[in-house]
Amino acid sequence: MKNNTFPWVPLVEEFTFTANSAPFNSCHASTIVEVDKDHFLVAYFGGTAEGAPDVKIWIQTYKDGYWHSPTVADEQPNVPMWNPVLFKHPSNELLLFYKIGQEVQKWSGCMKRSYDGGVNWSGEKQLPPGILGPIKNKPILLENGDLLCGSSVESWNSWGAWMEITTDLGIDGVKLTDGRLVLAYNTISRGVLKVAVSNDDGDSWHDVVTLEETVGMEFSYPAVIQDSDGLVHITYTYNRTQIKFESYGHYTVNKLWFWFALELLRNVIEFCNLWSSLNIMS
Repeated sequence: MKNNTFPWVPLVEEFTFTANSAPFNSCHASTIVEVDKDHFLVAYFGGTAEGAPDVKIWIQTYKDGYWHSPTVADEQPNVPMWNPVLFKHPSNELLLFYKIGQEVQKWSGCMKRSYDGGVNWSGEKQLPPGILGPIKNKPILLENGDLLCGSSVESWNSWGAWMEITTDLGIDGVKLTDGRLVLAYNTISRGVLKVAVSNDDGDSWHDVVTLEETVGMEFSYPAVIQDSDGLVHITYTYNRTQIKFESYGHYTVNKLWFWFALELLRNVIEFCNLWSSLNIMS
């Protein structure tokens, strides 16, 4: 993939919680949705380790300018939970899909609903036998109101994939309002995570940013959305111990120069204020 000549400027780069502050040792498979302007909801599974009997589904809210502490969305004694997927319906109803089972081959699909932006959730509803719901990536809302869900399961040391319609690819993508496609993906290993853009409906791609690149560490299962302001937000597993959140805005050359000029002006104003205060003190 060739490099893009127009840089993507990182606006936010932070963890949803500080290291060693969460009530679990390991977390993975984040999903993100915009609830309202500057209000996001993230879900993931966390516990002692993936597949451990204490693994729960956790929810975190970004609101009022900061990430709130993780809270339990669902748990079941001695049975691990897996791969949550958040989806916001045009009616503003939030859907939370996830899986329950001792191991991947024994998963059962479950879901919850929220009508108040994720503050309160309905009771756990098990999906029909054989229906797992979306395994990692968000479903697609069809014109008739049905949800098209990409589903898969591990069997005989491989993954089988299919599509489910209802009323182990570590990638995610979104189609921007201007028609471009954005894809977050691992390259040669889970130690390298990049973002690529396509201007021709996926016929060709070019990398725009490298999110992580450290051999021996894991940066995986990205989730990508575009918010109502046009910004692109990405969450992903950070070495199985944290969830990282990054926001990006795409700038053309003219807009980039404007951004640099604005930052330069702010620095000049700060310097002038500091110089003025020093003169007053002297």
